[in-house]
Amino acid sequence: MAALRLQRAPATAALVGGAVLRRLPTPEQPPPARGPNRAHLNALLTAYGRRGRIRDAQQVFDRMPRRDVISWTALFTAYADAGDPAFARLVFDDMPRRNAVSWNALLSLYLRAGAGKAAAAAAAAVAAHALFVKMPAKNAVSYGAMITGLARAGMLREAQAVYGEMPPRWRDPVGSNAMIAGYLRAGELDMALRVFDGMAARDVFSWSSLVGLCKHGTLSEAMRLFEAMPERNVVSWTSMIRGYVKHGMCQDGILLFLDMRSEGVQVNETALSVVLDACSEASLVR
Repeated sequence: MAALRLQRAPATAALVGGAVLRRLPTPEQPPPARGPNRAHLNALLTAYGRRGRIRDAQQVFDRMPRRDVISWTALFTAYADAGDPAFARLVFDDMPRRNAVSWNALLSLYLRAGAGKAAAAAAAAVAAHALFVKMPAKNAVSYGAMITGLARAGMLREAQAVYGEMPPRWRDPVGSNAMIAGYLRAGELDMALRVFDGMAARDVFSWSSLVGLCKHGTLSEAMRLFEAMPERNVVSWTSMIRGYVKHGMCQDGILLFLDMRSEGVQVNETALSVVLDACSEASLVR
């Protein structure tokens, strides 16, 4: 008698009363609910800080299971923007890791402390420069902020030294723009033009240096720069119109405004105010 060959039931089957019954597949369990990830929490923390909701920002930070340098910098910035530099510095000191953005935030905090009187600005610039020298991580923003802070405090020699130390790959346009603004603020037009002419790359802010030239009386030089601009925005047009008005050439200013309109530049309230002043000066408004 031939031996019976028994077939093994598959793993998904069971023997019940001699019959092979296949098990129905077990439905997959839904994955556990996942909370917001770190990027979302960082965005929420930043948003609360920008709106001045410091308590909410601190609560988000405290409840984060994991924090990174972005989380710490966002909390630091929230306290700094809320006018609490002491606590902001405590947050900075507690940071387990820092990057250039973190150091730039602290540098900005130092420079903002000098807003107002000249003596306070000078003291803040000195303190900020001491910090800048010790910063292990710098970028173009660091140099630009430091040059601007020193120039605003009237410390042009120190600003020029920082500008000279700036790596060439970062110098244009950020550092050069800051240096030009400093020279124009001090009335040193030749130095401002020297920096401008030496720039390897310029942006619309570089070309808008003609604002300072108009203020200091060199309208012809400002017009030369304006006509050479590869790109003009409402700021540059308005600045040039204001320059004409300041020099009593109101009709030329009005004609320039019409040129701006013909090129499709969107007019803002400032531009309208300037051209109305021009009309008033030219006795065109009755």
